[in-house]
Amino acid sequence: MILDTGTTTLEIARRIVGRRDVTVITTSLAIVSALQSAAGVRVVLLGGFLRGGSPDLHGPLTEQKRRDVPGRYRFHGRGRGRP
Repeated sequence: MILDTGTTTLEIARRIVGRRDVTVITTSLAIVSALQSAAGVRVVLLGGFLRGGSPDLHGPLTEQKRRDVPGRYRFHGRGRGRP
C-alpha cells in the first residue's frame, strides 16, 4: 500500500502494526518511524528533499517514483500538493 503524508495516513500506519506480509511505500518519515519495529511490515521510503517544517520528503524524484510504483491501495492526505 502507498501511504502519503499526513495525520490520517499516519493513523492508518499505526493500525497496520501487527499485521503480516504488508508492504508500505511512503515519503513520510513519521510513517517510517511508526512502522520501524513492525516485524510483519516491509517499509519502502521514497527519496527526495526534506520538506521544511514537516517530516516529509518531496521533489521531482519523489513525484516520479510515486507515479512509477505500483500500489494496490493508495491513501493520500489532505495536505498533498502543498509546497
